[in-house]
Amino acid sequence: MPVPGVFFLLAAGALCHTGQLGLPAVLTLAIGACLLGDTAWFLIGRKHGGRVLRFLAAFSADPNEQIRKTKRTFEKYGLRCLLIAKFVPGINAVAPPLAGTSGSSISRFLVYDSAGSAIWAATYAGVGLLFSRQLNGIAVEVSRFAGFLAAALGIPLAVYMILTVLKFIPVSRSLRLHRIEPGRLWQKINSGEKVLILDLLSYEEGTEGAQGVPTSVRLDLSRVREARHVLFPSDLDIVLYCASPGHFRSCRVALNLKRHGVRNIEVLAGGLNAWRDQGFPVTHNLVSSEEAIMRYKIQIT
Repeated sequence: MPVPGVFFLLAAGALCHTGQLGLPAVLTLAIGACLLGDTAWFLIGRKHGGRVLRFLAAFSADPNEQIRKTKRTFEKYGLRCLLIAKFVPGINAVAPPLAGTSGSSISRFLVYDSAGSAIWAATYAGVGLLFSRQLNGIAVEVSRFAGFLAAALGIPLAVYMILTVLKFIPVSRSLRLHRIEPGRLWQKINSGEKVLILDLLSYEEGTEGAQGVPTSVRLDLSRVREARHVLFPSDLDIVLYCASPGHFRSCRVALNLKRHGVRNIEVLAGGLNAWRDQGFPVTHNLVSSEEAIMRYKIQIT
């Protein structure tokens, strides 16, 4: 559960110093709790594979890059990642399910996860034990301003999350109204109309090397996201398509483009699956980012 486990361990260590708790019991319970949660995620990862990783990374800035980065780390160090994973928030979230998808045996996973959990629990409980007097003083001072601190930290976070959702909802609704059927898009391609088709498969996990709609562009979305200035010609129609259910990736990219003032955005109804199901052609020969920027006179700085 998303509760601050580190603070509980610090407090438990401080209570060990006063004799109100026993350190062996604290470490045993902490390691056991870690194993319960991590083993559950390990088994979920083994059963559902990449879908779990996509779910965990869904709200990062670039889900596909986040998954690739974690996979590279795991491929380099293997299960040894579990020894330090709990100290690194990004790795901690995906290391157990990634171990499950990698085919690691559960016995080896339990050995490394137990060791990593023990290191993590002992570190913070030990800090609480060593600095128990200071922690008690801090706790007394913090308790005087607890309400103010909770408001100062919690209210801005809640406002940010609410605003993010409120921005996303109208874009999602707008895209439901601005969908283009596969047949209509094929007519536009054949008639030579000025339309930029953005293939978002590289933004998703498990789609490396997949074919796409002819004339579409696998634009480097990180360039658009990080750019200070993005300008698409006003007479250029933009069509987005992805493979995720409910056009989730398309909605995220559309929101990013709208922040740069881009308005002529449509979504391919049913995505690439609907395009294939209706018998329209697919190809590996997609337009590169550089070629598209020159061809459509896109400005990205």
